[in-house]
Amino acid sequence: FPSHDTRIILLKNDQRFTDEHFEGTPDIVEDDFIADIKCPYDMENFMKADSDDYIEQLQGYIHHA
Repeated sequence: FPSHDTRIILLKNDQRFTDEHFEGTPDIVEDDFIADIKCPYDMENFMKADSDDYIEQLQGYIHHA
């Protein structure tokens, strides 16, 4: 997130990105960054956020946005 301005308003993205290799909807898409918010409900889910699958998901969002 931009650290220089704490007054930024972020809006939920509704655009779904799809191609033959990837499909998904990132939470926030701005001109200079993409964010996907994760709220794990237990330790097992928390540990999945550092998985290769999640990293590939974020790379897919970057590719499409």
